[in-house]
Amino acid sequence: MQVPSLPGYNGAGDFDLSQTTKTLKFQRGFESERSSFEELAPKLRERYDEVFVAVHRGEVVDSDADFQALVGRFFERYGDAPVYFGYVGQRKPILQVSSPSVQP
Repeated sequence: MQVPSLPGYNGAGDFDLSQTTKTLKFQRGFESERSSFEELAPKLRERYDEVFVAVHRGEVVDSDADFQALVGRFFERYGDAPVYFGYVGQRKPILQVSSPSVQP
């Protein structure tokens, strides 16, 4: 029987709680930034219409019509900090993005 991959699980029945804690912290940070985006959304169209934005620490820190360029710049500047990337506008683009992994 194959055990599913769990954050912090080493496959031998032990958990690395520091890794699990990092994963949970990252998830909480992501949810916080997503909530900030949703709160900011009604005001964003005036300045950021039809572009992607990066929300970090509760505010928009960068924007670009090119999603990959925005993501690259964000992680270059802020490292693996919690972030939410959202689209401001009417159309709903379809994106496939690999999520970053948290390394011990």
